[in-house]
Amino acid sequence: MRDIETPEADAAEQEQPVTEEEPDIEAVDPPIEADEGDLAESLREVPVDDDDYR
Repeated sequence: MRDIETPEADAAEQEQPVTEEEPDIEAVDPPIEADEGDLAESLREVPVDDDDYR
């Protein structure tokens, strides 16, 4: 059910399905001088702790 005041473009965007896509790690070319350990660590996803989220 749409609100009368909701613009059509916003309503259309909100009706689009949400999909989770894995980031394409291979597509990114790291700088030559970057440390491999730092790059691997920076690609890790950090879980959100619901208790600490404010």
